[in-house]
Amino acid sequence: MQLEPIVCLESNEANVQSMEFALPETAAITADDMINCLLPAVKDILKSHQRDGIKFFFQRIIVEKSGAILAHNMGLGKTLTTLAFLYATLELYKKQILKVIIVVPVGVLRQWNQEYEKWFGNSSSIFVMDEKPSTRINTIFEWISDAEKNIMIIGYTKFVDVMHDVNGATALQSINLIVFDEAHKMKTETTNVYKIAEMVTTPLKIFLSGTPLQNNVMEYYNMMQLISPNILCDREEFKIS
Repeated sequence: MQLEPIVCLESNEANVQSMEFALPETAAITADDMINCLLPAVKDILKSHQRDGIKFFFQRIIVEKSGAILAHNMGLGKTLTTLAFLYATLELYKKQILKVIIVVPVGVLRQWNQEYEKWFGNSSSIFVMDEKPSTRINTIFEWISDAEKNIMIIGYTKFVDVMHDVNGATALQSINLIVFDEAHKMKTETTNVYKIAEMVTTPLKIFLSGTPLQNNVMEYYNMMQLISPNILCDREEFKIS
């Protein structure tokens, strides 16, 4: 059975091509294959919970074509777990998963890039968005057109700015998968970041947070609405249940 394609919005820019795709039959690739395709140096140092995290991502993202929340505590290697999954995905689904964005707090922007370079060697596939507003949108289009650079790492503020621009928002609808680090930033549905995240059309979303639930269960509900809309009851019913 062929999985249904995930349809992305077409851009009105000539240099942004539609990235409509259908993932291969999931029976052809297993969660163990995701781990086995990693570099030995990475595979050998992964803890059991990180291997479980990669398998969890595989089930949610690849098999179910949905989103996932990884709620490991600080210090348990969420960054490496996520990068390992992305590396394996780009290796095994290189014709289907073409563009990935990682949205992070600006303070760890370079750290993500350094972590990738540390464990996976050549970071030529990584692009770190650190451009001035006047050139930022053109840089986005250049990245989308660059077949060698699969992953963009961008800070939350710049991501919001780009999504507020009509051309930038249209371009970023071409992405296949998006990762939000410190995703508890989107625990409140009235915030600017939350509203921007709602604009992202791909269902393949990964949320990383050591604290997905802090003050009340509605924070969890709000994040679930972003990664798996309608999996829970409506908002008012959830509040009283």
